Amino acid sequence: MHKINERESYTAVRRRKKITLREIAEYIGCSVSLISQYENGSNRILPDKVRKYKRYIEDYKN
Repeated sequence: MHKINERESYTAVRRRKKITLREIAEYIGCSVSLISQYENGSNRILPDKVRKYKRYIEDYKN
């Protein structure tokens, strides 16, 4: 059985809240493709950008 990790959990919450990759990339200050690669596990992002990513998702209100 696959255990969900923190990155996958935040990705699921982002999708459930309907936050677009573009929105979060603009907030963080990076490309949409980098966020996509991070969420897919094929690339890493700097720790400060991870903190911004998490904060944006946690604080997002529809």
